[in-house]
Amino acid sequence: MSSSSTRLPSDPRGAAPRALWVKDLLAILADDAERGVVVEDGVIVELSAAGGEPTRPATVFDAGVHGVLPGPKPSIWRRCKTGTNTLPWR
Repeated sequence: MSSSSTRLPSDPRGAAPRALWVKDLLAILADDAERGVVVEDGVIVELSAAGGEPTRPATVFDAGVHGVLPGPKPSIWRRCKTGTNTLPWR
């Protein structure tokens, strides 16, 4: 059985959980997320501290060989840092 198909208990109606627990990451740049993150609808909704588990039902993805990096900065920040904000905008 693949670890990606392991599930925490689902709701009593038997529906599969909509959340995904990205568990035991090799590296993550976040406080209190040593055990992983819970993602639902493309958004991180919960952090799992060391030794903890999510509070909501979630499908488990064992990410022991994966890491999480911060997302890209807003485009206005990149434009200012690259110097393109000094160009005339006509």
